[in-house]
Amino acid sequence: MKFLHSCYGITGESLNTIDQLAQNPKIKKIDLNFSQCEGMTDEGLVYIAGLLQKHTTFENISLNFTNCPQISDLGMIALGKGLKEQGSLQSLSLAFESCCKLTDIGFGSIAESLKELVSLETANFNFGLSEQLSNKFCDTFATNVTNSLKTVKLNLLYCPELSDQGVASLCEGFKKLPFLENIDLVFFSEKQATTDDSLISLSQSFKTLEYLKSLRLIFQGCVKISDRGIISLSEGLRKCSSLKRVDFDFSWCGTITNEGLNSLGKCFQRLRYLDDFHLNLEGCWQITDSGFSILKETLERNSLLKEANLLFMDCCGITQQGFADMVQSLERMDSLQRLSLSSPYHVK
Repeated sequence: MKFLHSCYGITGESLNTIDQLAQNPKIKKIDLNFSQCEGMTDEGLVYIAGLLQKHTTFENISLNFTNCPQISDLGMIALGKGLKEQGSLQSLSLAFESCCKLTDIGFGSIAESLKELVSLETANFNFGLSEQLSNKFCDTFATNVTNSLKTVKLNLLYCPELSDQGVASLCEGFKKLPFLENIDLVFFSEKQATTDDSLISLSQSFKTLEYLKSLRLIFQGCVKISDRGIISLSEGLRKCSSLKRVDFDFSWCGTITNEGLNSLGKCFQRLRYLDDFHLNLEGCWQITDSGFSILKETLERNSLLKEANLLFMDCCGITQQGFADMVQSLERMDSLQRLSLSSPYHVK
């Protein structure tokens, strides 16, 4: 395991010692962190790709090249070829956030490698802040996912070329994963191209995900998401009877009202195994005590809930009495072990 965060003198030539470590047949995990090593170039990825082609029995690979501005598609293409040789790989975590030279070609080469990873159970990709990543990457990912996957984590925050079509493609990929248990999706486009249609696509994909246990959706600041999308999402979630953990962030989606929150509340009543609940609706100023009270009733009926994190700052329609009622209700829950609750910034 190597952690070389912010080592500006590190270059591709500095990786020779890693090959010596990897020659040990007992080593099944490689974890390299070169985050903010601005001297790192494609040469480093080519070297790691060569290592992967020589040592093909890794079970866990984690590579962090966040904010390495010299890395380009050439390095990613080489890495993709190296990954294809890892037939025993069970977990793959890649971080290339803020690597400004990367395009769909480089990201796509990583996605294309997935079809060869027949033992892969976890794919964790942080490709946020990538100005040249588009819906084409999502298409390639969906086409090449292997049905062994149980966990998919995708951070695509602030990728301005993404839109609803990208989410729709990802959902087509999810439908091909019969054993999928965990989805973690961070998705936001500065061009306001993320709308209710993204949530509708997700809702439709839930029909086939009977083993889904954890769902995290971050659509912070997607101002075109409204009650229509939230209601559709709620309807789809009713089919996910195995869900134990839910984490939704729709903060600053200002058109969400009590109608959307009520639909979520009613949906959560049907999730019998839910024990970990996170909801961020900060800045959703149209929510009032009425919507808050439905959510309170839902939580009261859950006898398994161990953790709750509710964020409603700047929900100026919620009164001090409404907030106090929620606090009192949660305090009476015997099962609750951890609680985080933010009050509205302006209480009446």
